[in-house]
Amino acid sequence: MLPAANNKKETPVMTNSQSIVPNFEITVEENKRRIDMVKKFVHSQMAIGEDYGTIPGVEKPSLFKPGAEKLCNIFGFSVEIQETDKMEDWNKGVFYYAYKATIRSKRTGLVEAECIGSCNSKESKYAFRWLPAFKATEDDKTRADKSEKRIAKSGKEFLWYRVQNDDPFSQVNTIRKMAQKRAMVGAVLIATRASGFLTQDVEDMADNRQEREGKITSSSPAQKNSPEIQKMFSALKELEVEVTPQKEFEAVIKEITDLDFTAKNVPEILNRLQVKIQEKNATR
Repeated sequence: MLPAANNKKETPVMTNSQSIVPNFEITVEENKRRIDMVKKFVHSQMAIGEDYGTIPGVEKPSLFKPGAEKLCNIFGFSVEIQETDKMEDWNKGVFYYAYKATIRSKRTGLVEAECIGSCNSKESKYAFRWLPAFKATEDDKTRADKSEKRIAKSGKEFLWYRVQNDDPFSQVNTIRKMAQKRAMVGAVLIATRASGFLTQDVEDMADNRQEREGKITSSSPAQKNSPEIQKMFSALKELEVEVTPQKEFEAVIKEITDLDFTAKNVPEILNRLQVKIQEKNATR
């Protein structure tokens, strides 16, 4: 007589190599070494104000498109951009585009990161135009949905009007490129593990809250390529003061001039920086 069959299932014994808990592929020390290498490259090979820079009101420095391209080059990455979604209404002037950026290793061909970026004509940057009072027509002032006072670089206060953009069609290509840039920069931050000390380029995403604070306006020194900011960087270089992602531009300006970095303070900030330079040269 055959013994009764044992229908009880045996629980498999899981070895350490089969654990469902993922293991580190590299050591903590190696991970730290790689991050330090990226930081060193950013500090030594990338230009602040061109490849990355500080945006007032944003905690981390922002990575700009030229800087993202440099990081791709040093890591040996290629970038593939693919349209994933779009909506075009040429009658209403409404446009939306989404792109996926895929970062691949040129050496292995493996995908390192992916990111989707989008942009649309309803974003305030594209849906509206801000006009100073001296440029706004009476019709503009009537059509304006809001107005606010802003301080120009000269320190003078002007009234600005926000009016509906009546020509969204001329911005279609710009909106496409912005969606592509957002996807690309986001993917690079993920692939290079640089998001711990750099963030997405938020200059193009500045909201009205920051504008009302006088920190980012169309007449503010916060624009990364403005002559005022370049003068400040030149002055800091003369003073042998280094601005890095670990030491924000605003904090450095505050520390040296005892002034907050706002449009109203720009003339006095530049003046105090020049005084510091003169004092430094006098002691040589």
